[in-house]
Amino acid sequence: MRKIYLNLNIICVKVYFEFYIGLKGSNIMGMMTAKLNKNIKKLMAEKGVKSVAELSRRIGMPQPTLHRMLSGEVKSPRLKIIQKIADFFRVEANELLYKDLITSHISIENKTKAYERVEVKAIPFNFCKVPVLGTTQLGGGGYWNSKESSAGHDYGYIIWPTEDRDAFALRCQGESMMPRIQHGEFVVMEPNHKYKPGDEVLVQDDHGQVMVKTFLYQRDDVVHLLSINSNHPPIRLAASTIEKIIYVAGIAKDSLYYRE
Repeated sequence: MRKIYLNLNIICVKVYFEFYIGLKGSNIMGMMTAKLNKNIKKLMAEKGVKSVAELSRRIGMPQPTLHRMLSGEVKSPRLKIIQKIADFFRVEANELLYKDLITSHISIENKTKAYERVEVKAIPFNFCKVPVLGTTQLGGGGYWNSKESSAGHDYGYIIWPTEDRDAFALRCQGESMMPRIQHGEFVVMEPNHKYKPGDEVLVQDDHGQVMVKTFLYQRDDVVHLLSINSNHPPIRLAASTIEKIIYVAGIAKDSLYYRE
């Protein structure tokens, strides 16, 4: 008898708990649906949608389905339907369900006014004809004489956005810089641009040999460089053996090259 009594108590508690949870869930869904309906009506007024029939026609939804939802007959509308309405009014689905758009600052009108106040400033691009001053191997073992290259030779131009009046380009020869630089592509240099650790640079030694490397740091008159091609080890050069280090602005494709 005691066992039967305990089982009856457990059943009663279980039934009461399920009833309470169901009632609480029903209340939550009812509150959520009421807020959803108010938000939709608010957005309809802002957008100038005069009736449920008009809204159903514009979003491609059956009018009876939309009417049952707005009248509160449907307590748990499908998320697919809510998302379609949210997309039409250009709001998030969770805003429709959980936020009070009547008192919130995220109404369509406020959003539009906020967008109107934003001033978009154009970024100026000064495209120039950057002269090509020769062709060389840039992975090491290549030589380049800047004075000879600029003395009356016409190697053409690269169209490139730069503020450096002394900018120039070199055509890469060979495959030692692949995959970063392909054979026939152009490396654009900006001599007046200050380089920093991590920047790609053109390094020329006192013998005229040139190479494109990643500048790491300089310490105790030793310049530490990292090879762009991972197959090559890092390089350390005495600062006294370096003729110049020039900032690399970028790699230009052959489509940006032309001759006058």
